[in-house]
Amino acid sequence: MRFGSRNDETRGKAGVRRLLSRGIVFCLLSLPLLAQPRIVLKELEIKFDAKADVSAKTYRNQYQDRLYTPELPAEIKTQLLEDLKKSGYFFAEIDSSALRVDSTRGAAFLYLGVATGKRLRLNTVNLQNADSLSPSMQRKISERCEEYRGRYYTEVLANYLFEEILGILENAGYPLARLRTGEFEFSESPPGTESPGHSEWLLDLSLEALPGDSVQVAYLRFPRQKTNLTPYLQRLLRFEPGQGYEERRVSRYVQTLRRQEFVKQVQEPVLAKDKEEKYFLNIEFEETPSVTFDGIIGYIPPPANQAEAKGYFTGLINIGVRNLFGGGRKLQVFWQKQDRLSDEFRLAYREPFLFGLPFHTQLGMNRLVRDTTYIEWKYQANFEFPINEALSAFVSAASRNVAPDSLASRRLRLPQTESLVTETGIRWDLRDDLQNPRKGLELLVAFSLNRQKNKGPDYLLSEDSLKESLTQQRARATFDLFIPTFKRQLLANRFHAELVESRGEVLRPPDQVWFGGATTVRGFREAQFFAKRVFWANTEYRFILAPRARFFVFSDNAYFMRDYPDKINQWLSSYGLGLRFEGPLGIFQLDYGLEKGAPFREGKLHFRLINEF
Repeated sequence: MRFGSRNDETRGKAGVRRLLSRGIVFCLLSLPLLAQPRIVLKELEIKFDAKADVSAKTYRNQYQDRLYTPELPAEIKTQLLEDLKKSGYFFAEIDSSALRVDSTRGAAFLYLGVATGKRLRLNTVNLQNADSLSPSMQRKISERCEEYRGRYYTEVLANYLFEEILGILENAGYPLARLRTGEFEFSESPPGTESPGHSEWLLDLSLEALPGDSVQVAYLRFPRQKTNLTPYLQRLLRFEPGQGYEERRVSRYVQTLRRQEFVKQVQEPVLAKDKEEKYFLNIEFEETPSVTFDGIIGYIPPPANQAEAKGYFTGLINIGVRNLFGGGRKLQVFWQKQDRLSDEFRLAYREPFLFGLPFHTQLGMNRLVRDTTYIEWKYQANFEFPINEALSAFVSAASRNVAPDSLASRRLRLPQTESLVTETGIRWDLRDDLQNPRKGLELLVAFSLNRQKNKGPDYLLSEDSLKESLTQQRARATFDLFIPTFKRQLLANRFHAELVESRGEVLRPPDQVWFGGATTVRGFREAQFFAKRVFWANTEYRFILAPRARFFVFSDNAYFMRDYPDKINQWLSSYGLGLRFEGPLGIFQLDYGLEKGAPFREGKLHFRLINEF
């Protein structure tokens, strides 16, 4: 059976011969390319005709052993002259160059000779067109220019000088000011004034100041839908219509607004002019939802050595209504279930700038049930006095009543008490963000007096010889420090110390400091400990995942002591990890803390949800 004709066979053989010939030609043409050696810059020698503050070693480390290309010598020359210019050698040039390429060794050798020229040193700065400026401003500018005299004139120095002069003008009411360079005059350095090994020119620099309008800000403009906030925000920012423009003050506006709970994002203020030729600042910001829900669910497992015991859940609900009716008002409702037998309820209302006075007022009530042994009621008034954008002082007064049940009075020797508590303190907040700070610090220091009366029962007053009245002193301090380490990473620290004294009298448990749990020392039950003196440190290493998200590992350590009902001096340690991220239901946070030395099953797990709507 035949599969093809003879002509087909002939054509097939011819096609194979053509294909083989083309392949041979391609291989022959490719041989020079395949045989071409890989050439690297083996040696780079740079010689300066005079002493220069630019090191040839830097370029050898950067360029030697790099793959040689025809463009590489030009790249090195450009980089070298740019670096010399940045160091004040504006007249430097490459006066000689030699290149040798050894293809057999795969090496290139480059020699560069550099004539540095005379280096520029700033001698004087003359400000032209300064007659429109006040004598005090001219003096400030002259004093600032004098600080730069004698330095080598570089691009960086010129930028710093211009920025400082413009800063003086902007903070004196001239935000539209501009500077133009005028004449450059060079002169020889007097004998003996040059640096050893350097040849220098002295530069006399002339600058022309164009101050523009002297700006008085007539008003602040906020987003149209926030007009109900305008009086409050102007008071908050300490703005007075018609005040002179100051760049420092405008920068503080942004910082102040970012610290407000109801502000989510703030744009940089823009200076503009209206139809009546009045200058105003337009400040755009995004407001957070007015209602925030903060919920925590915790699980406390049973002790490992009690097989029949059962764990239980704890919880916290914190509802806040921010910017109520406009004007920065706030309503807060708080409830917490600390353990099976304890719970706490708080209600508070904040009114900023009450009756137009320069302070904020907050009224609140608090009810605490502790292990069913006693109930504590507190009614409190707080007054906060803003001193500046970061610093504030506060005072508070509270009426406090502690009512133990009959069994607690008999067995735990707890009297019924009535107290008047006054406290004063300061708060200093330099954090860059309230929700997820990257850097900054916050400090709170407070001192309080508790004038307490023991009201009964009569048998307890008699049997324990309790005084009818006594005075207790309390001091507390909290210091938060956020230290950036690497990109999107930081070390977050909180240090808290608190002590209570009663001038020799016994401090009952209701009057001591209760701590332990998710917001104090993690890895322990909520309010598991009480003491007359306590210190704890929370250390977290955070990885910032998003503006409102982070992963962290932590270590908590605490020391406390008390004399009643038993004498204890004890250290506590725990460690764990956590995750915080923004989801469809709000900000979700998960913490797991474990007491040092405890089995894994006894770790404390806390789920937290913060929702805004």
